[in-house]
Amino acid sequence: MLHILVNGCGQKALAFKDETFTLDRRRVLAVCRGILERGLGFLWSCDTRADSLDEELLAAMRSAGCVRISLGVESAAAPVLAGMGKDIVPDNVRAAVAAARQLGFQIRLYMIAGAPGETRSTLEESIAFVREVQPTEVIWNPFTLFPGTRDFSQAVQLGAADADRFFTDGFFELLPMLDRSDDPDARFCIDWLQQHQGLQQVCPYTAAQRRGVLERLPGLHAAYLDLAEACFAEGGMAEAGAAVEQALQLGHPLPGLCRNLRACIAAAAGDIKTALEELLAAKGLGLHAVVERNIEAAQRWIRMGGPDRGMPLSLDPDCSFEITRKRVQPVMPGPIA
Repeated sequence: MLHILVNGCGQKALAFKDETFTLDRRRVLAVCRGILERGLGFLWSCDTRADSLDEELLAAMRSAGCVRISLGVESAAAPVLAGMGKDIVPDNVRAAVAAARQLGFQIRLYMIAGAPGETRSTLEESIAFVREVQPTEVIWNPFTLFPGTRDFSQAVQLGAADADRFFTDGFFELLPMLDRSDDPDARFCIDWLQQHQGLQQVCPYTAAQRRGVLERLPGLHAAYLDLAEACFAEGGMAEAGAAVEQALQLGHPLPGLCRNLRACIAAAAGDIKTALEELLAAKGLGLHAVVERNIEAAQRWIRMGGPDRGMPLSLDPDCSFEITRKRVQPVMPGPIA
């Protein structure tokens, strides 16, 4: 199936959506070995648990093209974890994130606020924990009741939830803490979540850290593009450009992202003609959200008279993992493959 998706359908970025991808360690090692033996050039992500990862497994995954792992952590507070029946402890997460950072993974933590037993103190403990372990990003979600779960059944028995309401057309989600918004702890959780919605960046890699990853995984195309992005962020344009070229020469599966970073480097140097040429080339290599954003930024810059007014063209160098599609029919508008 992977061979068909990658070589037959041209999918160069895939997400494995097993609930715990690394639960069967031998299977994961076999998948990674098969990817390398068959020369399947693609990038991928997976969702897993901190207590089902180790250094050997992570190294195999990274070498086989994995660039992002997502971990369901939920909380760092013992009472909240116990209330959710979560048997992962903070030390598991510390070890997993530390090992993953040594290999340059994008590391996403999923956290929950407002679970049973949550107080301002426990939420602040979780917030501090995220800063301490240094994932690259985090997503905070409110505690939500779903049919079929223990908490939902208990809420129905206590009269705190209506089982039928969940299935009405106008219903989106059931958030218990909204029913106690007059409680100071619940109010703190609600207000904090409103201010920290969506994907939050936590601790990006430095260029020095990216160089360290390449020492462990020499010749990994994705690690060179990672280095290029970090160098760009620190103003090291010459090293960023050299790293982009290395990524391309090594056969990076998403050359559109490489061309986008080329465009950013050119724009930073004031070479607008090259920047626009690279953006158009990147657009032709697949659908990348960052490329679309940069093309829109360039169009706005032109409409505002940027070329005549000497305004700098600022472009986004983001190389984060995303699912991409080729611009060919029938999935995307474009020529028939």
